[in-house]
Parts: sequence; C-alpha cells; structure tokens
Amino acid sequence: MRCGIGIGIASVARPKGCPQETAEAEEVEGITYLPPNSLAYRRAVLADRTRPHTFRNSSRQAMMVLIGIAVGLVGFLLYWCIDVIADWRHGITKQLLEDGQRSVALAWLFSAFIASCLAVGAASIVVFVSPEAAGSGVPEVMAYLNGSMLPRGFDMRTLLAKFFSAALAVASGLPVGPEGPMIYLGAMLGSQLSRRIGQRMARLGTFFENLTSNKDARDFTVAGAAAGVAVAFSAPIGGLLFAFEEVAGYFRVSLKDIHGTENTSVFHLNNAAFFREGVSPLGDSVTAGSGWARKSAPRLAARCDDTATNHDTASLTTTERESATGATVWDAAVALARYIHAHRQLVNNCRVVELGAGCGLVGIAAAHCGASHVVLTDREELQPLLRTNACGDLPTAVDVHVFDWSDEKDLAPRADVVLASEVAYDEEVVPQLVNAASRCLQGRGVLLASFDGAVGRHSANRALLTTLADRGWNVRVEPGGAWLHRDTISVVLATPPPQSS
Repeated sequence: MRCGIGIGIASVARPKGCPQETAEAEEVEGITYLPPNSLAYRRAVLADRTRPHTFRNSSRQAMMVLIGIAVGLVGFLLYWCIDVIADWRHGITKQLLEDGQRSVALAWLFSAFIASCLAVGAASIVVFVSPEAAGSGVPEVMAYLNGSMLPRGFDMRTLLAKFFSAALAVASGLPVGPEGPMIYLGAMLGSQLSRRIGQRMARLGTFFENLTSNKDARDFTVAGAAAGVAVAFSAPIGGLLFAFEEVAGYFRVSLKDIHGTENTSVFHLNNAAFFREGVSPLGDSVTAGSGWARKSAPRLAARCDDTATNHDTASLTTTERESATGATVWDAAVALARYIHAHRQLVNNCRVVELGAGCGLVGIAAAHCGASHVVLTDREELQPLLRTNACGDLPTAVDVHVFDWSDEKDLAPRADVVLASEVAYDEEVVPQLVNAASRCLQGRGVLLASFDGAVGRHSANRALLTTLADRGWNVRVEPGGAWLHRDTISVVLATPPPQSS
C-alpha cells in the first residue's frame, strides 16, 4: 500500500515595515565559514599536510604579530590625537581664564564653540563620508563573526571614518569613550590585513598561502577585536576573554595565537611609557591631566642620557588650581639635569638635596646619575606631586620633605650637593635661599643652580650671584646653552666658605 504525503507551503506575507530597513536587510549576505567540500580542496589539504607542522602554522603566527603591532599603533595614534586636541582646547581656555575675571565668559564661549565644532565634525564624517561608521561598532563585529557579511562594514573608508570620528567625538567632551571604536578598529585591521596581505602573498604560493579563506579571516578578525580590547583597557587577557565569550561564536584556540594580543599590549604600553607618560612627540609642553603628564618628571630624568629630554620646553602642572610657580618644569631645570648627567662625578655617591624641587626633575636626575641619597624639598601644597614622582622605579632612595627657607628653626637636611633650578623668582627670597643652601652644606660641598634669563627674573638672578660672592662663596658661572640649545640659560657652581669651628 502506498502512502502519499503532501506538503503544502503557504505563502507568508512580508511584514510591513520601514522600506529603508527592508532594503538594508536585503543587502546583508550570509558567510559560510566551513571549508568547501570539494575534491580540489581535499587535495590541497593533503598537500599542505606534507609540510612540517611548524611551517604550516608559522604564517598564522606572523599574521598575529602583524595585527598586534598594527592595532597597537592605531590605538596609540587614536589616544594621541585625542590628547593633542583636548590639550589645545584646554590650554587656550586656561589662558583666557588667567587673563582676569572679565575673560570667564569668553573662555566659556570658546570652550563651548570648540566642543560644538568637534562634535559636528565627528557627526559629519559619519553622515557624509561613511554611515557604516556610526555607533560603537561592536554589534557589527558580532554580526560579522556570527555569519553576516555587512556591506562596506570592514573596508578602509569605514576604518578611517571610525578613527577620525571617534577622536573628534571624545576630544569634544561628549560622554563617549574610545573603547568601543577601538574594538571595531581592531576587528577591521585584522580583517583588512589578513585579506590584503594574504591575497597578495598567496600569489607567491609560499608563506601566507593559507590565510585567504573565510575561516582564517574570521580568526584574524577575532584576534583584532581582542587586541582592540587589550589596547583600550591595557588588559590582554581580558581581550581574549572578551573575544571568546562575547563576540565570537567559534574561534580556534591556540596558545601561540595569544602572542598576537600580548604583542599588541606590550607594544602599546611601551609607546605609552615613552610618549604619553613624559614626552610629547610634538616636542613641546608636557601638561598634567593630559595623557602626557603622568609621572613625567621621573620619565624625563631617567632618560637624561637619551633623546627623551631633547625638546625645547617641558611643563608639568599638578592641578588647574595651582599656580605655575613651583609646579612647572622650567627649561633651566632640564638644562641642569643634562648638566648633571654630563658631570656625574659631581653627585656620584653624594647626599643630594634639591631646594624648591617643584616636580623633582633635577633631583630625580641626580638619583639616576649615582647619588647615594636624594631629598626633594618644597612647600606643603607640592608634596603630593613630589611623592608621586618619587615613587617611580628609581635606582636610589628619594625622600620628600617640607623645608621652609625663611624659618631658621626648620631643620635643614644635610647635603653634599644642593640643587636649585629657577628658584630665585624674587630678590627678597635670595638671602633666604643662600642661607638654606649654607645650612644644608655646612661649609663643604657644592651648590648647583640654574636660571633662564628669558624668564624675566634678571634682578633676582643678579642678586643671587651678588649675594653668593658677598658671603664668600666661590662662584663659577657656565653657559647652559650647550645643554638645551638656549643661550639665555646659565649654570652656577658655587662652593661655600668653610665654617668656623
């Protein structure tokens, strides 16, 4: 007996919705990540297995490293652009506020105008250049990794639009961050690099020949997204967990593949240690509160023998509320730090005290040049900054004390070398400065001071030299321009007269 089974397929009407959404959905294609089940592919797999296992995986490892370096560089450039724009905006606003009470309204208008321009610029890039760059980009990454090919979602135009729009939006002060865009940028870099380099190298039939499939492109996109998290949060393991748990439905886990993400984190942090924490690549000012300024004084001092201090000016302000006096790394301080590095014998195995240390650059430079012990002294309000800078990885002990020059009863720290850079800001404090140096040296040792004639304290600087000479100090003045290419800077070496027993 035959049984017939009829299957009826009822026509289902398309739900009525937004025509634009319907058109966009029709453009999305599915991606198959499974390898093709063909005779040619099986033969290629068998031929590939004849090669050593290490060589078959070496191309993947090389691509992981390349993606790690690329994402690290892009992450550094993104944060650098944000810092430069924000520092420029805040710097001009601060200058307007310092001009007087009547400039408060002008400063507010300027800041609001620049913020609006930056926000409009970010929105214009998304609207007119690449609408695909809207949003954080994380949903797009998840859709791609789970089998949906988004049109123009991972091309170079979208990558550039996402980079510049994110930089402008974050720098404008909007309540947004670069973390989501950084994940999207990492995923796009992983996809672009694997496809572009893989396709070109596959023509040679050698090293990168197994990187052109959708399955490999998915793995590299996951690695790029993980690298983006590692850069955004400085958490390489967190990036891997994010990729495995959140964005990827499948990923070929290999311990060697972790090297790509770890390389990204290390590369990005090395850039941060050299540039963002101490030295601006523009070679200009280093201002606290921006990315460049955290612990910049020890960073600069530690590299007095390198190119890190080879910039014209470097300023470090602790907070917006503090005045520039005592909270700035003057050019004279940078010159004196270089002078000490070139004449290490002056501080080698010596107890060093810096008067009016401010940020502590010169004293920390002495610590890196062989001083046995360093004491940084300044006013009470600058102690937190000094303690922050003195807690770095220093080769010798560095203490922070409050020392009032005007108080004769205040215990002066014993020193073999006294450092003072740009501290004679007024003629009235010069006698107090000389007395403080005398109490520290107690008739032996040397005073190393520096000042910049361009600052405009000519009378105080002349008073310092005159007071030292009148009190019997042996004074020698050397031009400091050789240490900072500034003819207006002078370095003073003064030895005190012996004390009567």
